[in-house]
Amino acid sequence: MLNRNKFPSFLLFSACFIIIYFLFDRKIIILKKSSSTRAEYLQDCLNLYKKLRNPDKKNIFRPPLREPPKELYDEFTDNGNFPITSLRYFNNAYSDSASNSSSSKLISSSQFYMLLQNVIQNKALGYKDTLLNKVMHEFKKNIEKKSMAVIGTVLPWVEAIAYHLGSSKVSSFDYTRKRYNISRLEWWHVNDFLDSSISNNKLETFDNAASFSSIEHAGLGRFGDPLSPYGDVEAVQQVHCMLKPGGLFFLGLPGSKDGSSFLVFNAHRIYGKSRLKLLFKNWKLIREYKGGHNIFVLQKHYY
Repeated sequence: MLNRNKFPSFLLFSACFIIIYFLFDRKIIILKKSSSTRAEYLQDCLNLYKKLRNPDKKNIFRPPLREPPKELYDEFTDNGNFPITSLRYFNNAYSDSASNSSSSKLISSSQFYMLLQNVIQNKALGYKDTLLNKVMHEFKKNIEKKSMAVIGTVLPWVEAIAYHLGSSKVSSFDYTRKRYNISRLEWWHVNDFLDSSISNNKLETFDNAASFSSIEHAGLGRFGDPLSPYGDVEAVQQVHCMLKPGGLFFLGLPGSKDGSSFLVFNAHRIYGKSRLKLLFKNWKLIREYKGGHNIFVLQKHYY
């Protein structure tokens, strides 16, 4: 039987701190800094965790939909400001049995160390990318001896970069249960993390975070996650709640050549100026790098 509570719209796949966006029941609640407190911010983070852990069942579809429902179309397209330019269908939904299984698959040391060697030798990594490795090396002083959360993992190549740069602990987040037998590495199933954070009222636990080609998929249903027009914004807000004040977020996203923002349903979002402005509302943009996937270095402001 399908467990429709399994997939919060979070971590699939990856501006100044004046306004804080949180999405509840497809509505955006705006909290202005002048009228909110740090305590209110932390409570909103906890509420967001709870919402993501218990998504609305009616927004989960198996198999994934080929087009947005009519009642959500205007929200997905932001009333024409974020148009659907084409349809490109994927069904990459994780199986419930695999995600809910208490057993975990071991990521072998040999597999990880092979990725680590590719990092050291500056070879192409996931998506044939070499840019993220270069960018994170530029910020080695910010990464060394600091914890790193990696959002959305198939192969732990981003983790290998952080590990090589001396992160004190590197934590992978995904919807399957895996494990490492390597010191300084740990694996979190998303739901386990949310459950632990909610029960222990624990927020802002990581120094830094990274995500590559993950955030753009959130809320499109491709991976079995709940449909959410602002799933990408919500996922980035979730990372905001995970980071300590001042923490860095290394974010890799597909970008358009002409600066436009658009959606290819249900494959991914393509980011231009307008969508990035929404995505970065709670962050300070430190640096931007152009590549096959553009890399953004964001910083969480102190509150």
